[in-house]
Amino acid sequence: MKEVKAFIKPKRVETVVGSLKEKGFDSVT
Repeated sequence: MKEVKAFIKPKRVETVVGSLKEKGFDSVT
């Protein structure tokens, strides 16, 4: 179960970061 969570979390983070970049992440940084 822990291994699955560790695999899903990075994927989730990648998706969030990807959507952030699409919404003008450059203006945030």
